[in-house]
Amino acid sequence: MLKIAAKKPLNSWVFALYSTKYLPFGCDYKEDINRLSPNLKVEIIFDVGANSGQSALHYRQKFPQAKIYSFEPVARTFQKLQAATSKDTNIFCYQLALTDRDGQEEIVTTGTKGTNSLKAKADPSLSLQNDQTVELFTLTKLDSFLENNLVNVEYIDILKIDTEGFEIPVLQGALNALKAGKIRYIFAETTLRDKDKDHTNFFELKKFLEPYNFNPIGFYDLVPYWGGGNAIDYLNVLFKLWDNQS
Repeated sequence: MLKIAAKKPLNSWVFALYSTKYLPFGCDYKEDINRLSPNLKVEIIFDVGANSGQSALHYRQKFPQAKIYSFEPVARTFQKLQAATSKDTNIFCYQLALTDRDGQEEIVTTGTKGTNSLKAKADPSLSLQNDQTVELFTLTKLDSFLENNLVNVEYIDILKIDTEGFEIPVLQGALNALKAGKIRYIFAETTLRDKDKDHTNFFELKKFLEPYNFNPIGFYDLVPYWGGGNAIDYLNVLFKLWDNQS
């Protein structure tokens, strides 16, 4: 493979070399955080919608010193999360659905797909499809988790949310933390398409966060919409709390 690549004409390759100091915003969120908050040591990450552990392991590479709290409510997916992160003593896994209320609710889940969502409430009148099951989820607010669990968390340096259109309810369950300025960065999956009902609309999320002094500072991992119209389908957005402590 390397021999074949070496034979390619030099003019067929295109390289752009950047010092990380001048890397455009939106290329690497860690570098963007470093530039905006040079004195911040990322120590606490909340991984909401952790799926099978891929995001937790990614954060471990980016932030070797961080404690990562991963939340995944789907039973089979949670088992994969535990298996993937079992050797890391600073990744803590919770089979919980973070949302805007405390309690329990029956949800239809489909395998271990990353598209499972709290939107899929169980309906007794509908038949289950292949690989679908009904699970009883334990729901909790982020505020309740911080108040009731024995975790030594003063600030959440990065709150990552990937909950398939349920990002705002997660934040509605974190109002105390938002009001107190306890969350420094929010990394969330959003959409720019009004007709996309599977992801949270970027402009709605931006409007929700503005009263808490959060502004978007970078767009990452853009995925095109293949249904026509030359649109961006969904993407990740990094929001920063603007204060005097960064």
